[in-house]
Amino acid sequence: MTRQSQPHAPRLGELEISVLEHLWTIDTATAKSVHELVGRGRGIGLNTIQSTLDRLYRKNLLSRRKVGRAFCYSAVVTRASLLASLVAEAALRLGQDRSMAMSALVDAAEQLDEAALDELEHLVASRKSAAGGGR
Repeated sequence: MTRQSQPHAPRLGELEISVLEHLWTIDTATAKSVHELVGRGRGIGLNTIQSTLDRLYRKNLLSRRKVGRAFCYSAVVTRASLLASLVAEAALRLGQDRSMAMSALVDAAEQLDEAALDELEHLVASRKSAAGGGR
């Protein structure tokens, strides 16, 4: 999911996020198997899981293919690209000031721990290096 292909990050509920996280770990699943591992423990019915998978499919976050009488679903976005899209959307919604958005990103990393700031610094250096020394 790039900025060009998906200008607005989709709104996601808690169940949608749980289903996506499940699919990121196992690659492909039917509604029945997702229900067993995500829905049953929450007291959620199979129909709710099927509706959730369909919503994620309509939001272009999942692909599906028919296998017998059921659909098999797979995530079409990575966790990292979805997170990047959500962060970029939040920054755009809260203001166009790039400096403020970057400062907020550093503040968020700092709230995690010092290691997160070190990792952010490493990621920035890696991206600059990959782009030929920065812009």
